[in-house]
Amino acid sequence: MKELKEQKAESANKSKFIPSNNLGTRIKDLSYPRFLGSIHLRKEEMNPMYNQVKNLIANENELKLNKSLKNTLFNPVTKILIILAALSNIIWVLYSYIF
Repeated sequence: MKELKEQKAESANKSKFIPSNNLGTRIKDLSYPRFLGSIHLRKEEMNPMYNQVKNLIANENELKLNKSLKNTLFNPVTKILIILAALSNIIWVLYSYIF
Protein backbone atom coordinates (compact mmCIF):
# COMPACT_ATOMS: atom_id res chain seq x y z
CA MET A 1 0.00 0.00 0.00
CA LYS A 2 2.82 2.33 0.89
CA GLU A 3 4.55 1.49 -2.38
CA LEU A 4 1.40 2.29 -4.33
CA LYS A 5 1.19 5.74 -2.73
CA GLU A 6 4.86 6.36 -3.53
CA GLN A 7 4.33 5.32 -7.14
CA LYS A 8 1.33 7.66 -7.45
CA ALA A 9 3.31 10.52 -5.92
CA GLU A 10 6.23 9.77 -8.23
CA SER A 11 4.01 9.63 -11.31
CA ALA A 12 2.35 12.87 -10.24
CA ASN A 13 5.77 14.53 -10.08
CA LYS A 14 6.70 13.16 -13.50
CA SER A 15 3.49 14.36 -15.07
CA LYS A 16 4.01 18.00 -14.14
CA PHE A 17 4.22 20.19 -17.23
CA ILE A 18 7.11 22.33 -15.99
CA PRO A 19 9.03 20.75 -13.14
CA SER A 20 10.75 23.20 -10.83
CA ASN A 21 14.19 21.71 -11.39
CA ASN A 22 14.01 22.40 -15.16
CA LEU A 23 12.26 25.76 -15.03
CA GLY A 24 15.17 27.75 -16.45
CA THR A 25 15.66 25.30 -19.30
CA ARG A 26 11.97 25.28 -20.12
CA ILE A 27 11.79 29.08 -20.24
CA LYS A 28 14.84 29.13 -22.51
CA ASP A 29 13.19 26.54 -24.76
CA LEU A 30 10.09 28.72 -24.98
CA SER A 31 12.23 31.74 -25.86
CA TYR A 32 14.15 29.85 -28.56
CA PRO A 33 11.83 27.20 -30.01
CA ARG A 34 13.20 24.34 -32.09
CA PHE A 35 10.13 23.27 -34.01
CA LEU A 36 9.88 23.42 -37.78
CA GLY A 37 9.01 26.92 -38.93
CA SER A 38 10.44 28.61 -35.85
CA ILE A 39 13.50 29.99 -37.62
CA HIS A 40 11.88 33.41 -37.88
CA LEU A 41 11.44 33.49 -34.09
CA ARG A 42 15.15 33.10 -33.39
CA LYS A 43 17.26 36.15 -32.75
CA GLU A 44 20.60 34.58 -33.64
CA GLU A 45 21.47 33.58 -37.16
CA MET A 46 21.24 29.95 -38.13
CA ASN A 47 24.25 30.05 -40.43
CA PRO A 48 27.24 32.44 -40.26
CA MET A 49 27.19 32.65 -44.06
CA TYR A 50 23.64 34.07 -43.92
CA ASN A 51 24.86 37.67 -43.62
CA GLN A 52 27.13 37.25 -46.64
CA VAL A 53 24.30 35.84 -48.71
CA LYS A 54 22.02 38.66 -47.57
CA ASN A 55 24.67 41.23 -48.58
CA LEU A 56 25.18 39.57 -51.96
CA ILE A 57 21.45 39.67 -52.67
CA ALA A 58 21.23 43.33 -51.64
CA ASN A 59 24.22 44.24 -53.83
CA GLU A 60 22.78 42.32 -56.77
CA ASN A 61 19.45 44.12 -56.43
CA GLU A 62 21.22 47.49 -56.23
CA LEU A 63 23.27 46.65 -59.33
CA LYS A 64 20.13 45.70 -61.27
CA LEU A 65 18.45 48.94 -60.20
CA ASN A 66 21.45 51.03 -61.29
CA LYS A 67 21.60 49.22 -64.62
CA SER A 68 17.91 49.76 -65.29
CA LEU A 69 18.16 53.47 -64.42
CA LYS A 70 21.22 53.80 -66.65
CA ASN A 71 19.44 52.06 -69.52
CA THR A 72 16.36 54.27 -69.22
CA LEU A 73 18.51 57.40 -69.11
CA PHE A 74 20.60 56.55 -72.16
CA ASN A 75 18.19 54.73 -74.42
CA PRO A 76 17.92 56.02 -78.05
CA VAL A 77 14.64 57.89 -77.55
CA THR A 78 16.08 59.85 -74.64
CA LYS A 79 19.22 60.67 -76.62
CA ILE A 80 17.15 61.97 -79.55
CA LEU A 81 15.00 64.11 -77.25
CA ILE A 82 18.06 65.61 -75.55
CA ILE A 83 19.67 66.43 -78.90
CA LEU A 84 16.42 67.99 -80.20
CA ALA A 85 16.07 70.10 -77.05
CA ALA A 86 19.67 71.33 -77.35
CA LEU A 87 19.24 72.13 -81.06
CA SER A 88 15.99 74.00 -80.47
CA ASN A 89 17.65 76.07 -77.71
CA ILE A 90 20.60 76.91 -79.97
CA ILE A 91 18.26 77.87 -82.82
CA TRP A 92 16.13 79.97 -80.44
CA VAL A 93 19.21 81.84 -79.10
CA LEU A 94 20.58 82.46 -82.64
CA TYR A 95 17.16 83.55 -83.91
CA SER A 96 16.71 85.99 -81.01
CA TYR A 97 20.13 87.62 -81.66
CA ILE A 98 19.77 87.78 -85.45
CA PHE A 99 16.26 89.20 -85.54
